[in-house]
Amino acid sequence: MLTDYKNDLFATHADMNSALRYVSDLSGAAASSADSISIRTAAAVLLNTAIELHRAEKQVLVDKINEMSTRANPVTALLTLVREQVREAIAEQDVGELIENWMADNLDDKIQDWNNENVDIENAVEEYMSKYSVMEDLISEKIGSFFGNNTFSIEPN
Repeated sequence: MLTDYKNDLFATHADMNSALRYVSDLSGAAASSADSISIRTAAAVLLNTAIELHRAEKQVLVDKINEMSTRANPVTALLTLVREQVREAIAEQDVGELIENWMADNLDDKIQDWNNENVDIENAVEEYMSKYSVMEDLISEKIGSFFGNNTFSIEPN
């Protein structure tokens, strides 16, 4: 990270142009006097300036992102409003009673209509009795053919 190179011993300029001019001025002075400390000072000031400018730009971006995230989104606001109204409506109503009323008004009639159209009780009973009668006749016939004309007698001991 750039902040690892920041040194508070040296100044920071307001912008990169003034920091570069400072390096140029000091390097020109150092070249004539052979003063290497002034060149290192100018380089440190340049680095500090770059770091501070980078930090400021980064903060501006963070601030914009924060502002955008806190700004009200119309869709979110609308959904929140609808949710609140639904919660209030449910709180004011007895949901169980609403369901029972709906079932009584709609479902009972539909079940009765379906039964009337699809289930004929009299036909179902006649059909069952017919099958029972056929089975009874079949069983009687099978028993008769098995035993034939034999007679049985039971004698007590």
